[in-house]
Amino acid sequence: MILNRLKLKRLVLSSIIICQLLLLSSCAEQHDEILTSDFDSFWNSTIEELESFPLTYEEISSKEFGSKKISLIKINSYNNIHFYVWLAEPIAEGKYKAQIKYWGFSRGNTDWNLFPNTTFMMQENTLCVRVNIRGQGLSTEQIGFEDFLSNGNTSKESYIYRGAFMDAKRTVDFIVEHPKSNAKVLTIGNSQGGLLAIVASALSSDVDVCVADYPFFSDLSCYNKDKWPMVDIKKGITYQQALELLDYFDAKNFAISIEIPYFSHCAEYDNITPLEGIEIVYDNINTPEKELYVVPCAGHGCSSESPIAIQKEKDFIEQYFE
Repeated sequence: MILNRLKLKRLVLSSIIICQLLLLSSCAEQHDEILTSDFDSFWNSTIEELESFPLTYEEISSKEFGSKKISLIKINSYNNIHFYVWLAEPIAEGKYKAQIKYWGFSRGNTDWNLFPNTTFMMQENTLCVRVNIRGQGLSTEQIGFEDFLSNGNTSKESYIYRGAFMDAKRTVDFIVEHPKSNAKVLTIGNSQGGLLAIVASALSSDVDVCVADYPFFSDLSCYNKDKWPMVDIKKGITYQQALELLDYFDAKNFAISIEIPYFSHCAEYDNITPLEGIEIVYDNINTPEKELYVVPCAGHGCSSESPIAIQKEKDFIEQYFE
């Protein structure tokens, strides 16, 4: 029985590897090295628009857990859309470094009373933030999660991730202004969270270290056009129109602007974000202080189960964010 299960596991893994290799071959043919000519001007003007909406925030609720106070904060952002973050701050007076963790793509937690007193949030001597971008988690009062990936996909100006990326940047602005902040900031996340960590690091000069594990939207020309997420992204538009739109939201194009220490781990065979795309993002990072660890596993997120990957990430953060 055990032998049969092992044979089945090997067969499934082999099938995944074959499909991945076929996808990478197709990706290599489609990949375009030329950055969209108005990429920088588009995002610079978007940041200027963001700054026209005041950075205002409100504490909705709070609760103490040991040495930390965890609060739910409502923050005003791009186009006067608000989003929510959970902030865990040391109760003791002082100035502290900050870690911002962006959630992966999902409907997320919608329980207003579920204070996330997780290991990440309870780190000592650190301001810890968990972010619900617009349309996800608690941040659905103005924009819903339904059809998120195709929301506004007819133009770069209206696409949902334009505002979501501004939420990622505004979180950095918020924490840097916090009275207990020493202005040292690390962004971190996996999948969509990794994408948002990259974007925040590219668009804000206040970020000191970026950790982006198996980041979403890593060279979207590598993605299978007939599977999720591309089938959702291109609803109502053609595949070519989707690729032209996504040039403005691709992690590889933001990576060019990152000149700070960068760490990433990923699977060798990822069924959503192919390794080749993640390697292109990594190659585009403009610093020698970077590390990519590839785990010999198959699946989106399986590298998070690797003790080696976990330890390497911990060591990297200790080296560059202490």
